[in-house]
Amino acid sequence: MAYVHQNPDTYTNAIIARAESTRAQQAALRVFLDAFYYECGSQARYQRPDYVAGMSPDHNCSDFKGQQTEPYTQEEQKKYVRYHAVVNALPQIPNMTKKDATYLVGRLSGRDKLHESHHRLGMLAMAIYLERLSKEWTDERKIAILKAFTWLTGYSNYANAYNNEAEMR
Repeated sequence: MAYVHQNPDTYTNAIIARAESTRAQQAALRVFLDAFYYECGSQARYQRPDYVAGMSPDHNCSDFKGQQTEPYTQEEQKKYVRYHAVVNALPQIPNMTKKDATYLVGRLSGRDKLHESHHRLGMLAMAIYLERLSKEWTDERKIAILKAFTWLTGYSNYANAYNNEAEMR
């Protein structure tokens, strides 16, 4: 009989690998698209002069619900609206068409998938991440986070969560 080495964390590593493969791809897409928008002339919120000065970029032109009440000028659109920045840069991008731009900016770009994936992290992967992170925490922090985890999930510890193959949250 041959000896077969099996890491005791193999099961949890497989769960993490499944969760991370998609998240890493979505993160790469998000970083790529943000770099593309920047090169097209779009400015992120944190780069805008009013944000740097300590005000929200929508502060002066928003109602209390955060809806923009004053439209951007054409020049502001080229900096603050990703679509307009990309369309403005199209003549500089070889063989790029407006149709191509629909896959790089807006709903079809997939840019928001990373944000979405953070909110859709499954219970199994979350429990494993928390258990591994907890090894670096103070005892007080471990206890506080485990109390919150138990309250939210009903599991008294992380292992009970990730070992429950019927867990679908």
